[in-house]
Amino acid sequence: MARLTIPAVCTLALLLGASGRDARGFRPRGTNVGCGSLHHPGASRRLVGGTVTNPHEWPSICQLFVQFDDGYKAFSCAGTLVKNQEGDFYIVTAGHCGNAYGMPTERFEVRCGVHSLHGKNPHQDIFRIKRKLIHPKYIDENFIVYPNGTRAIVDSNELRALKIESKIISQVIAHDIAIFELDHQPEESDYIRAACLPVGPLHSGQTAVVAGWGLHYEGGQYAEKLQDIEMTIEDDIACAEAYEDTELIFNNTRFGSICAEPKNTEIGGGHCNGDSGGPMYALEAGQWTLAGVVSYAIGCGKDPAMDIFADVFSHLDWINAVINYNTVADFWTCDVSLQKITRGFSF
Repeated sequence: MARLTIPAVCTLALLLGASGRDARGFRPRGTNVGCGSLHHPGASRRLVGGTVTNPHEWPSICQLFVQFDDGYKAFSCAGTLVKNQEGDFYIVTAGHCGNAYGMPTERFEVRCGVHSLHGKNPHQDIFRIKRKLIHPKYIDENFIVYPNGTRAIVDSNELRALKIESKIISQVIAHDIAIFELDHQPEESDYIRAACLPVGPLHSGQTAVVAGWGLHYEGGQYAEKLQDIEMTIEDDIACAEAYEDTELIFNNTRFGSICAEPKNTEIGGGHCNGDSGGPMYALEAGQWTLAGVVSYAIGCGKDPAMDIFADVFSHLDWINAVINYNTVADFWTCDVSLQKITRGFSF
């Protein structure tokens, strides 16, 4: 794992104690009342291979746009609505989406109640971002691997030259999750509704659904209408083996990630550019929970066909600390301070 040397103040930021529980002894979670419902009663009978959904079939998914200096707004990622114990909405997305184009918070725009990417969305509500919080242990780094097995961080400017020299490069993406606080609260309806937060972990062989407006294929166009695909959760060992001959290093337990592949392996599919930050849903006690957040893969639908997601369940303590305990400032201070810390990495 990428081991980060963090000041002692960061270890106190949760304000939950060592157990991660409140004074009553409970580990708090977001509200699961009125969440996880589907607008269409037949929507749980999934199709596979990347099919267009019914309008507002997934009312918790939202689009993230960033605005450039010339006023142009570009679609960058997706995100998912969740609620805290007070019933306030927040967006959960990927950590790398929080850094999209290097844009500051005020350049982000969130669009919920949407089905089309560029067409008309009569039930749309648009939000600005009040605050964005990237997980304090989020990391996306490239490493050069030396013959003795040691690794060193590679600057992005050096990466291309090292690849040309056929140097062995490794990449670690860990804790790829972020939370956006909205500038105003949406009105809950059949078109805008929160996903539930999970109360238990995902299991190998479990079925999940990924939704988004990502590219139809690598180098292609974004999907104009929301699409989804059925996925199967894979065990950690199979996923680590699938990525063994790639530059990416996968470790579920240490990196807060989970792995899945298309349920219909003959048809294939999976997430692609533009799906980042979007939801992986799983049914839990009859409700749709936000089980994962789209993180990365090798290309789009290429071998290994297994896609990587941030595991929401393993990040619940952090999510709850932010949305229920309002420790935003503490986490943000820790997150910023990481830029000034010498990092010691071990695997």
